[in-house]
Amino acid sequence: MKKIIGQTKYRQSLVGLTMVATGLFLVSCSDTKMEPSSEAFSSAANVHGNESIIAETAEIDALLEENPGGWDAKVFETETELLSREKMQPPSSDEEASDGETGDEEAGDVESDGMIQKETSQKETGGGKAQIERKAYYGDLHVHTTYSFDGYSMGTLATPYDAYRFARGEAIKNPGGFNMQLTRPMDFYAVTDHGMFLGLVKAAAETSSAFSKNEFSQPYHDLNAPENFGTDLFSTLKRLSTFADFLPRAVAQIISGELDRDEVLGVIRSAWEDTIDAADQFNDPGQFTTFAAYEYTTSSADMGNLHRNVIF
Repeated sequence: MKKIIGQTKYRQSLVGLTMVATGLFLVSCSDTKMEPSSEAFSSAANVHGNESIIAETAEIDALLEENPGGWDAKVFETETELLSREKMQPPSSDEEASDGETGDEEAGDVESDGMIQKETSQKETGGGKAQIERKAYYGDLHVHTTYSFDGYSMGTLATPYDAYRFARGEAIKNPGGFNMQLTRPMDFYAVTDHGMFLGLVKAAAETSSAFSKNEFSQPYHDLNAPENFGTDLFSTLKRLSTFADFLPRAVAQIISGELDRDEVLGVIRSAWEDTIDAADQFNDPGQFTTFAAYEYTTSSADMGNLHRNVIF
């Protein structure tokens, strides 16, 4: 146990120093003009066929198996239920058969890079084949709100409800004081906040919450209070420190027993239920489609992250 906590604290300190150094570097070169580059994108184009990357991944997997604990520590059981809903009855064999007998006249959906194309198959007509109909639908399937630890630590105050209003074309307030509004509404949208410790930074920072009363939460009190929205170097470093410090502290204290696991789960479940309710409230079939969703992230031994959006 001491070894796990020691490793976590070491990595926490290392990340904190790195973030401070990064902040100082950004400030020192803020006036430097950066030329656009596509190298970052092209270098990752064929990672699945890159033998060196495959070998490095195998080494990381081996390290994780040999040295459990720290960033890869298992805090919650895999089968933990965050929200129980009534299960839908599977369709009967007759219904499946009727659904399958659609022939060439039914429409199919094709998903591609942020838009869904509605495509109908060609139909035989007296003069030959009718023209194929395609409709492009535009939306966003990766959106963070105040419930994400990184979003809240950087000043995001918008709720899932605000996010869906924004997608529908309404203006919402930016923390900087100005309004943000799309030129035209979207067709589909999913709030995908980080599933890890969903809503916990917000609960720790807002002193009106029950969770904020514990010792763990004290360093984050009033992080996004109006008087703390400074843009100076000190304010920036404080936010970078929160971003780097929160997850390892939470993991270490749950493992050691200093932070109540069930209390943390209560906050997460409440935030997840609110996320689903927001999606249900704004879903308007045929006009605006919403999805209950979250972002799943797993960390590797060398601080690498693998992000996946889980869409329901």
